Amino acid sequence: MTCCPDLATDVGVEEAHAILEPYFVAAQEVFEAGEVRLGLPREVRRVHLDIRDDAHDTPRHFGGCTEDGRLIAAAPEMVELPEQVILAIFLHELGHAIDFLHPGKFMLIDGELDVFPERDGTLYQKMIEARYRQWQRRSKDAVEITADKIAELFSGHRIGYQGPCRLQHLDQGVPRPKGLR
Repeated sequence: MTCCPDLATDVGVEEAHAILEPYFVAAQEVFEAGEVRLGLPREVRRVHLDIRDDAHDTPRHFGGCTEDGRLIAAAPEMVELPEQVILAIFLHELGHAIDFLHPGKFMLIDGELDVFPERDGTLYQKMIEARYRQWQRRSKDAVEITADKIAELFSGHRIGYQGPCRLQHLDQGVPRPKGLR
């Protein structure tokens, strides 16, 4: 893999927010529709975007999601990326948000995304508790791949990785390489 160049921008936080927010909102609307389609509580509308200078802490890192799923931080440098990469990154981060907002609902089983159905009853409650314990013990790779698979389920677009930085792309690139951080 060739060296990942460290991208810089002259765009400030407020201007970057104005540029990036429409992409974030468009991706968020896709996820809201997905929650409705899957019969999930509409939680993604509570996810907020925060543009932060410290979000670009490595050359390939342009965004992140808090573990409660309520905040996606993006770097101002993201404005220098191609539009489809910006969208792919937001879809990936919203995949994390959905995963964290609905713990245990989505799991990787043999590399495929399994969506646990909504049911009532004591047996169901015990099953979801067991599944939640499994969900908590996932590897970092499983967490990242799950975010991509959720993004694909909700958006209908495959998340692939390409380029020297192995950034997210829509419908292009290879599946997320193991160990990519």
